[in-house]
Amino acid sequence: LTMASTYKLFVGYAALKRIDEGSLHMTDPVGGSTFDGCIQKMIINSDNQCAIAMGQRIGWNAIVADGKAIGANDLNWTDDAHGSVSDCAILLNKLAKAEILSESSRNYYLDLMKRQVYRQGIPAGTGYAVADKVGFLGPQLNDAAIVYAPDLTHVLVIYTKNESWAVI
Repeated sequence: LTMASTYKLFVGYAALKRIDEGSLHMTDPVGGSTFDGCIQKMIINSDNQCAIAMGQRIGWNAIVADGKAIGANDLNWTDDAHGSVSDCAILLNKLAKAEILSESSRNYYLDLMKRQVYRQGIPAGTGYAVADKVGFLGPQLNDAAIVYAPDLTHVLVIYTKNESWAVI
């Protein structure tokens, strides 16, 4: 399926992975800002310019390879950002279980996801804290989330076509 803006989860992961490794820095310029500024804009406001600039800087094939290396095997970005709900769930599950990124990068990323501005999907359906990233493009409406319930942390990814936030 078209991932819409949920593909940005993988762009952010690839950027933070390189920042953890030291090959990129939060203060490096990209997209008329810095990596820090662009990651924030991309996750909080779903900014496309920053996502594209970071994707070009890191390399789209490298981002897909990073995703596949953690088990997101359905990623196919040859002509558009295609992937499965499983791909997003794998990435979010590894974030939730602290299996990827440094502690500081992971906390930074999850904090941004908790503050993203589009809260009409999964966050609206629960009274719990939610770290999520939405995607909407034409008829595609997607939401990928970590839901922090008191008893258990849940990963929930929903991709829809011709549906509404209320359905999600």
